[in-house]
Amino acid sequence: HPKMAEMLRSTYGVMVYQEDVIKVAHFIGGLSLGEADLLRRAMSGKMRSRDAMRALKNTFYAGCGRQGITDEVISEIWRQMESFAGYSFCKAHSASYAVLSFQEAYLKAHYPALFLCSVLNNQGGYYRPEVYIQEARHLGLRILLPDVNTSDELHFCPDDRTIQLGFLHVKGLTDRTRVPLLRERREHGKFTDFDDFLRRAGTTAEDTGLLVRCGACDGFGEQRPAMLVRTRLFFNRGHRRVAEPELQLRFESFDEDLRRLRPYTPEQITQIELETFTYTVSTHVLDHFEKELRLTVKADRLQEHVGRRVHVGGWMIAAKLTRTRKRERMMFINLDDAVGRIDVVLFPKAFDRYAHLLRSTGPFVIYGKVVREYEVLNLVAEHVTLIRKE
Repeated sequence: HPKMAEMLRSTYGVMVYQEDVIKVAHFIGGLSLGEADLLRRAMSGKMRSRDAMRALKNTFYAGCGRQGITDEVISEIWRQMESFAGYSFCKAHSASYAVLSFQEAYLKAHYPALFLCSVLNNQGGYYRPEVYIQEARHLGLRILLPDVNTSDELHFCPDDRTIQLGFLHVKGLTDRTRVPLLRERREHGKFTDFDDFLRRAGTTAEDTGLLVRCGACDGFGEQRPAMLVRTRLFFNRGHRRVAEPELQLRFESFDEDLRRLRPYTPEQITQIELETFTYTVSTHVLDHFEKELRLTVKADRLQEHVGRRVHVGGWMIAAKLTRTRKRERMMFINLDDAVGRIDVVLFPKAFDRYAHLLRSTGPFVIYGKVVREYEVLNLVAEHVTLIRKE
């Protein structure tokens, strides 16, 4: 309609902002500005109301009819308004998000460690924390385990290519340990060795074991199983602080036995890190599934297989469940394969068949056809396998 072209000239005739809905409802549909705003609210967000929309729809159709607009055009304008308003923003909101997005993109490009460290300290955003950890790895950043001599409550960056994990994100670590440990280190200096840590830190037995298992005491140069034995010996005697000669005498008698203890395997360390942080730090979670993923096509080679059926593999970092026009369920998921991201579409038939598997984050091997739409690659899934370690 000519009036649509006139009012929406800056956006080439397309309604982009909520204000556009108000303008169309007012100038084309003849609604008052108050009624137009009621329509905007009835169509979107928490104020959505089908009853209010039906009442205002009749008013809108009558107003358009008085201007000689055909029913076919009215129906199309209404359809566009109704489908658009449910996810639109006001113009100020949209502009603010654009500025914020640009600022974040700049910070991530020029200060990646500081940016991702801040995101993690803010409890993440759209993705789970492990996605940001793996993104840091993709960018070549070093991720350091918590350390009783260097870590603080929050993550921090000792340099512009490193993120040092903090104590606040160690699952299960209590204030009874964290607060006195940091105070003791601040007031009397770093711990010289593990014996010194046991004497001075004021930690509980459970929390000491947790810190040892997750690698926070690795800086002392001892194997974790040996430090766990030392921890049990120290706390089983009912002493939190003992004299140095007595402590040294106890440990020396066990030194030979402690040296025979085997260090944790990479698989054990991965499991401990998953339990402690909910993500892996020392390795990528997919490093332990090389055999199962060896025949999969990686994200950086997917464009070579457009139109073909291939296997891809990875762990799920995001998923969106939606419905088709027939109200059938389907899902979009993002896979991380340690090389890049792969977008996967599960249409209703595939989703219904494999929905029970998709409650997990994987890892998965997914078979399907590679398609390209609007220069974007997707894998249309036909078969989904959840990888399980025996």
